[in-house]
Amino acid sequence: MEKITIRQDQLDANPPIPLEPDWRVIYTHLRKWAKDGMSHPNPRVGYFRECWRTLVLCLYASGTRPIELIGEVEKVRKVAADGTASVERKIRSGLRWEDIEVDMATHVNDVSGKEFQKSVATLYIRESKTGVPREVPCNAGDYFIRWRKFCDNYRKEQGLRPLKKSDYVFFNPYTDQPYSYTHFFRTWDEMRERLKDELSPVRSNQKYTIYSLRSSYITNQIEEGKDIYLIKKITGHSLELLHRHYDRSDVRKRRAEATKRTYAKTQKRPTAIDLEKL
Repeated sequence: MEKITIRQDQLDANPPIPLEPDWRVIYTHLRKWAKDGMSHPNPRVGYFRECWRTLVLCLYASGTRPIELIGEVEKVRKVAADGTASVERKIRSGLRWEDIEVDMATHVNDVSGKEFQKSVATLYIRESKTGVPREVPCNAGDYFIRWRKFCDNYRKEQGLRPLKKSDYVFFNPYTDQPYSYTHFFRTWDEMRERLKDELSPVRSNQKYTIYSLRSSYITNQIEEGKDIYLIKKITGHSLELLHRHYDRSDVRKRRAEATKRTYAKTQKRPTAIDLEKL
C-alpha cells in the first residue's frame, strides 16, 4: 500500500493567533470596522458587522468550533411509506440564547492581588462534532451582554419581533436562518487581506484561518498552565491533538531550563561509598 506522510506544517494549518501583537491588531480592526458599519445607509450592514465582530471575539474566548455557534442548514432526504422522496431543510448546531448562562465571578489581579468582578459565560453546546453535548465556561460574558443589548435595540428600531429564548444568537434577524458559511469565511478572508502587512503567523507558512481562533484558545489555556483534561472536556478535542499543542508550548515555556549553563565553576565528582569499608 502507498505510504502517506503527514508533515508538521500540514498539522499546523490553523496557526494560533498570539495575544501580542496579532490579536490586538485584529481586535482593534474589528472594533473600528463594526463602528464604521453603523453609518452605512443600509442598516443590515451595521448589524452583520457587529454580529461578525461578536462571533470572532466569542470564538477566541471559548475555543468552540465555528459551526457550533453559527449553525447551518442541512438538506435531509426523506422517503415516505408510498416510496416518494422529499428533501427537507433542517437547522443543525447553532447557539441559542437559552444556551447561554452569564454570571458575575470574582477574579484576582496577578500583580496587585486585588479582587475584581467580571462577567463569565457558560455555553451549552447541543450538537458537537463528536455527538456529545458539552458545557463551555469562558470569559465572553461581556460580549454576549453587549450583543444582546444591540440585538434588542436593533429589532425595536427595525420593527422586528422581540427575541425569544429559543432564538439563535448569530442568525439573520430577517430570515431566522443562519448566515451562509461562505459569507462568514469570505468576511474573514477580506479582513486578513486588509491586515496582511500587520499580521505575521509565527514560524508557519500558513495564514490565519477562522479555525485559528480555536487553536488560539487551546494554546492560550495550555500556556497559562490549565489542566489538559479540563481543556479536553471544554473543547471536545482528542488528547492526541492536545498533547501536540502541549508539547510545542512546553518546549517554549522551558526555554530557560534548556539553555541554562554553569560557567566558571568546577564540576564536582560524586563521592562513591565503598560498602566493603564502612
